[in-house]
Parts: sequence; structure tokens; C-alpha cells
Amino acid sequence: MKKLILTSAIAITALFAGAQSAKADNCYTPPVVTCVYKVKTVQINCCHYQRTAYDHCGKPYCYTVAVYTFQDIYSNGTYRNWTKTVRV
Repeated sequence: MKKLILTSAIAITALFAGAQSAKADNCYTPPVVTCVYKVKTVQINCCHYQRTAYDHCGKPYCYTVAVYTFQDIYSNGTYRNWTKTVRV
């Protein structure tokens, strides 16, 4: 009886040990990481506007600003629009 229980315990242990070693033998393949980089920046639009400001005495004066709109295009096909305001 002891021999039968000991043999079954060894068989069960060997079964689980074999299953764990089978998992460890699988090759690990890391996930594919694609680098996304900026391909180019394109100017989309340029507008000029008149703005009014006030000096330290409260007297108004006018000045001109240019608003440039750009588009960054990335390697995976996505894009991002952004603007830059410059006093002319």
C-alpha cells in the first residue's frame, strides 16, 4: 500500500514538474515596439491681425501680429496642429 501511494505521488510530482518545465522552454518574444518619429513640419496658414494695447499712461496703440499654423506629420500617419503668434 505504501509503495502504491509513493509511486502515485512520484508520478503526480513528475507530471507537474514536466508541465512547469514545458512553460519555461517556450521562447519569450518581447512585444514589437515601433518608434514613432516626426517626418516633417508643414506651414498650413498665416494670418495677420491688428491688436490694440495700452501704454503705461492708458493711451491705446495698435500693433500687428502674425499667427502661423503648423502641422507636424508623424511616421505612423498621425498629425498634430499647433499655432505660433509673432509680433510683426
